[in-house]
Amino acid sequence: MSKELKILRKYFESGTAEGDEAFLRDVFIPFDEYVDIVSVPKAGPRIVLGNKGAGKSAILRFFRKQLEDAEVPVLLLRPKDIEIDSVADHALGPLTRVSEKAILTAIAGKIGSEIKGLVINKASKDLLKESQRQGLQTQDCIEKLASILSPLGKAFSKIDFSEILKSQDGSNIGGLRNAIESSLTKNENLFYVLIDDTDQIASPNEPNHLNRIWAFLLAARSINERCNNIKFIITIRDEVWRRLKRDEAGQRDQVDHFRNLSKKIAMTEDNLKQVIKRRLEKVHEELSIPSYITVYNLFFDTNHVHIPTTDGEYRYWDDFIVKRSRERPRDSIQLIFKLCDKAISKNESKIMAGDVEQVMPAYSEERVDDLKRECDLECPQIKEVIRAFHNVTYDSGTFTLSPQATADFLNSLPSRFSIKLFSIALKNGNKDDVFLLWRYLHEIGFLNGRVSDTRKKYGFRHISIDEDPELVSPARWNDMQAILWEVHPAYRDYLIKLSKDKDFSFGTPKKAKKNVR
Repeated sequence: MSKELKILRKYFESGTAEGDEAFLRDVFIPFDEYVDIVSVPKAGPRIVLGNKGAGKSAILRFFRKQLEDAEVPVLLLRPKDIEIDSVADHALGPLTRVSEKAILTAIAGKIGSEIKGLVINKASKDLLKESQRQGLQTQDCIEKLASILSPLGKAFSKIDFSEILKSQDGSNIGGLRNAIESSLTKNENLFYVLIDDTDQIASPNEPNHLNRIWAFLLAARSINERCNNIKFIITIRDEVWRRLKRDEAGQRDQVDHFRNLSKKIAMTEDNLKQVIKRRLEKVHEELSIPSYITVYNLFFDTNHVHIPTTDGEYRYWDDFIVKRSRERPRDSIQLIFKLCDKAISKNESKIMAGDVEQVMPAYSEERVDDLKRECDLECPQIKEVIRAFHNVTYDSGTFTLSPQATADFLNSLPSRFSIKLFSIALKNGNKDDVFLLWRYLHEIGFLNGRVSDTRKKYGFRHISIDEDPELVSPARWNDMQAILWEVHPAYRDYLIKLSKDKDFSFGTPKKAKKNVR
């Protein structure tokens, strides 16, 4: 096994914040919007939105390390740390009170054992221990605990930002200082509570599970109002946030209250390239490789790779990897791991261009399966919808459809198999259903809208659902005529595999010959 590839695999094996904990501080890249995300609004908690694998957990853990370096009190809580009692009444009020009690109890349980730089007197410690042991049974207990928590923290004027500079890249320390200062209210003390994977506090199979998530957010805001020293940063997966906004029977009016408190992780291609490059540089450092050897040349046999979905188109390795990463760092990391693993299994000294052809079909199908897990509640047949794209006639280029061809194809699907979207059975010939499915495929990133743009390197750009949420609609049909619709590159190799399998399948399988003795 190549020593270089062995160490490379170590830094690309996981792609999760938990798996990368040992070296996360060294490889995390504070992307363009990092400072905005960790700037907690005065009006309530910061809600961090992002797809699975977008880097939400990594942000919390990296920010926690920065705060710990400066001895600013900080807690990281996960759903397993927060025990929310079951309640018969699913109304928002009772659920919020139960969530508030659970969050305060979780904070009380962690204080004293995990928080660096926090000084608490003995009487307060005793009450915290008692509240953890017995729970907060009455409103009076909740008030007492809140009164203990409200003065805790570190004064902004006493934060030594030079401690962060010692251990981390200081290029953005000024922005970080401003982010922390901007969250100050009349209470100068700061105490951060970071809550990860918030959507997991309620199982999707539970009735009113979205109400439970709303209640959790409202509880955090309520605690923030009582204890304005506590600064919450809470992560929620993007598809769960979409469900909260759509919830017909729930609390959609709450969206207005939290809209300005939310920030979505939006990784650019340049951000993703920096993420990959930093990990490759880390391997270089461990191997003591001279700086004049470029980071890719040590691990990849060629500068360019042939794109499997084209006849003769080539890309630089970083462009190829990023294009197939769905704007998610974890995708990039796991793709390099798969390529590395394949090269090691073939006893190669470097990743070869030929390894791509063998790795991409399985990698691409994994992305499809990931998408199915994310979208299963809204559209149980999403994988069948995606599969159907392997035999469509693309009339505007590789995996690219004109608006009319897209509409015609989507219209045909309900006549081929049943499709439910948001509990609605789609019908063939129903224009509204066509646009409903179309908008959803755009929203989840399977279909990309491409428009001409002479300012861009390749003369076009893609329109995201966040840029123009109402684009895909009958009312905007004239505007849509200037847009081509592409299947995202991450899913194309899966569709190619389906087409190849179909080409080699003719008729029914032959019967196996009986053994003759």
